Amino acid sequence: MRNWLESAEEVYEGAFTVTGYEEGRPKQSQGNGNVRLVCCTKERKTLVFWGVAGEDTLNIDRVYGSKLPVKVRCQYIEPQDWGKGYGHDWWCPQNAKIAFES
Repeated sequence: MRNWLESAEEVYEGAFTVTGYEEGRPKQSQGNGNVRLVCCTKERKTLVFWGVAGEDTLNIDRVYGSKLPVKVRCQYIEPQDWGKGYGHDWWCPQNAKIAFES
């Protein structure tokens, strides 16, 4: 997880309006310590915030603790193939920069 931004072919930055949570709340991935918050956006796309359980879930906590809809500007990467299979459009790793817009 820590190297997702560094190992990505390209890192993008964009603004998104989060309108809901696909799984209702943050969930821990099976078989590892990764935690995800799968967000639905105004554009009807899926933006997933990632963190590590017990280490760092600050970005997830900040997004999940916000009143919806919330506008977020963040760095993001393209999902790995298995993520695309789940319908994920963008991933925001824990070490990505995020900011909230009004």
